[in-house]
Order: sequence, then C-alpha cells, then structure tokens
Amino acid sequence: MKRILYCALAVLITGNLITSCSKKNDNSGSISVQELLNYYFVDVHTVNNKQTLCVLYFIKDGDSILAVWDKAGARRATKLVIKDNKFVFDLDANGSVIYSFTFKRDSAGGVGVADANFKQASDPQSRMDAGMIIKNSDAPALAGRVLAYQVPGADDETRMHFATGGQWSYDDYYGSSGALSWYFIGNNIGWKADDPAKGGTSMGVVVPKWNGDEPMMLFQTNINRLNAGVVNVAYYQ
Repeated sequence: MKRILYCALAVLITGNLITSCSKKNDNSGSISVQELLNYYFVDVHTVNNKQTLCVLYFIKDGDSILAVWDKAGARRATKLVIKDNKFVFDLDANGSVIYSFTFKRDSAGGVGVADANFKQASDPQSRMDAGMIIKNSDAPALAGRVLAYQVPGADDETRMHFATGGQWSYDDYYGSSGALSWYFIGNNIGWKADDPAKGGTSMGVVVPKWNGDEPMMLFQTNINRLNAGVVNVAYYQ
C-alpha cells in the first residue's frame, strides 16, 4: 500500500512539543553559550491563524556567539546572552516579536528546553505551537538525498532532489521543474532559497523525528506547485 506522505501540522503537533532527545530530564546545571553551538531549535508558530516554520541556531562570530533565527524570506541575529538559563530574543529590537527560552540540563548531560514561548504584539493570539531542540550531530544528511511528500488532492508524490553542487529540483505531479539554487543554514541542519526570481523563497529544516521515529524535513515555500503557504513534511526515500 502506498504510504500517505503528507500530514497536516495540526495532526503532527499534538500539544506543546517542547522537548529534547533525552527521555529523562532534570533542571540542575547551568547551560553555557558555548554548549549551544552544538544545538538547533525548530519550531512552528501561529500568527494571524497562519503557521510558520522557524529555526534558531548558534554560530561563532569572532569572540562572540550569535543566535540566528531563520524563516523563509527572513533572518535575524543577535549576541547570545544567557542569564539563569534563560534567553530572550527580541527579533526586531522593539518588543514587537519576542522569543523566550528556558534551558535545562538533561539526564545525559546535554541541553534541553524546559519552556519556550513566542509572541507577536500585533496578534494577541500568536503562539508557539511546537518546538524541539536537537543536536547538530543528530541532523539527518541532506545533500545528495531525495525526499518525498504528497500535496493534498494530488495523485502522485512530489520528490525533492538535493544535489551536492548547490542545486535542488523537484518532480511534481505536473512534471519536473529543473534545477534551482539552494544553500545550507546552520551546521548543515537545513537549507534556504531566497531568490524569488530563480526559485522562490523557501526553507527546510531536517529533524531526526517529529512526533514520531522517522527522519524527515519540515519545509515552507511560496512556490504554488509545492503547496505554498503551509508547513509541509517530506520523508527520506
């Protein structure tokens, strides 16, 4: 039987999936900014009844460590400062869009997230629907791989091909699109294509699991033929 390759995010996100890969956790132990270089945080939030895929990752920039926030078509960065295991990211530096995190030490000695929140002042109902902190080393490989999903209502699967030379293509239910440019984000934990004229504004983030045990990629795009405007789920072939 052919596997159904798409899922609505309302189904994938059951409750507040703020978790790490460890099964047992405690809150003891301070988390350092250096440790977070080894992690990324994937989340889906809702503003004005629209879901958006985002990823937060950490990079070294000279003597500083930066927190970098990405979504399709936008990027923000700030110096990473942790106080009492808490980190607050004011995305536009004016209080209009706020991320807040409380980190914790898990039983394996790694980093977990005790609490994470998202708020946009223009929408009192804005919220983080789900999020997951993941070690960079646990991210499934992307370059040279093929992932597939199914657009609701389509008869055939759409396959996304990520070549190793910075090109990606898709074979959708109407035919092949040809090659488009892409680039890695973070420590090879995802990809972006930010050229609307040559391939649309798109972003994908790989995860070892998301409410399940199967490696997959969450992605969002403005390419209509790829199910634009929603958070899609593609599985490794």
